[in-house]
Amino acid sequence: MSVQNNQSRKLGIYIHWPYCTHICPYCDFNIYRARGQDNDGLLAAIKAELQFFAGQTKDRKLASLYFGGGTPSLIDAAQIGAIIETCNDLWGFENQPEIVLEANPNDGEIEKFADFKSAGIERLSLGVQSFLDQGLKDLGRFHSANKAFHATEMAIKIFDRVSIDLIYARQNQSQKDWELELQIANQLAVDHISPYQLTIEPNTSFERKAHRGSIKMPDDELSLAFWQQTQDTLAAYGFEAYEISNHARGAAAKSRHNLLYWQSQDWLGIGPGSHGRIGEREQRRATQNLKKPNEYIASVQNSGSALEIDEVLSSDDAIREHWLMGLRLLEGVAHNGDLSGINHGKLNEFTGLGLVSLSEENLALTAQGRPLSNAIIGGLLD
Repeated sequence: MSVQNNQSRKLGIYIHWPYCTHICPYCDFNIYRARGQDNDGLLAAIKAELQFFAGQTKDRKLASLYFGGGTPSLIDAAQIGAIIETCNDLWGFENQPEIVLEANPNDGEIEKFADFKSAGIERLSLGVQSFLDQGLKDLGRFHSANKAFHATEMAIKIFDRVSIDLIYARQNQSQKDWELELQIANQLAVDHISPYQLTIEPNTSFERKAHRGSIKMPDDELSLAFWQQTQDTLAAYGFEAYEISNHARGAAAKSRHNLLYWQSQDWLGIGPGSHGRIGEREQRRATQNLKKPNEYIASVQNSGSALEIDEVLSSDDAIREHWLMGLRLLEGVAHNGDLSGINHGKLNEFTGLGLVSLSEENLALTAQGRPLSNAIIGGLLD
């Protein structure tokens, strides 16, 4: 692998921990049950892979480090600290880097919050999903509403920045229920909320249940009503919908790591199944690791990396990805007069319908276009 070191570009690292105590029925991530797995071997492989990529990205500083999964908060805080220290030794961090850990509202993880903060975690992303017991039951979650409330309270006391994930448009959910959950989140004073509309993903337990008819999802009209309710309620609470599924209370609360994705910056994907992107449009390199933990570990032990995919994207694919990610942002994409890759017929159509805004500097979805983002972005790139 060979990459171009452009000091003007931000560099982040995503580390994927593939183990969970149980598999949620809606989840289609690269995850596995945490039952007697080789944690030491995986941790050693992650550190070795960091060494490998450090040799390919010399003289760069890290803007962010994100521990995702899976459930990375199952890792001991001391091991999290050791990985942070390894990254600092290999690259060093920019001033005020964003160092994030995903966690769940479970007793064993809550007890470790203070240790994670001491280890160097600056921002906690908490998988609340619902503040109602019925909602959690419908989602197949194993924590209670009381535990979700308590975990969020504890996180806010310990960490300077806290984000919570919530899932809406669930089976059995009413708009009154959703209003209450957003109200609770607001009262807890979190500074970032990621509300995701529940979707039925292929090869999940929910897909099988939906096929049997044992769960019934909201229709399109009700789903749109949930989406609009989310926008209106969070805006009234002082949150800006700076991205389709992310709302921040103030600029400092925005996810700086995720902005690397949406703004087509650089990030290294570390761990089983991780994806990475490095380089400018003409030399945009895409990487993806082997997915199965044992295969990942063996490959890293053998060659220093576990790359299953390592290729330069075609110019068309790089441009498409740039628009696909950037148009999710409220501000849209700065085009500087270059609209290559955009279907101009669709652009004129959507602009005329008030779904897209085109200025001399930016192309963005309007408030009317954002609830139809997938269809509009797909049309623009057709």
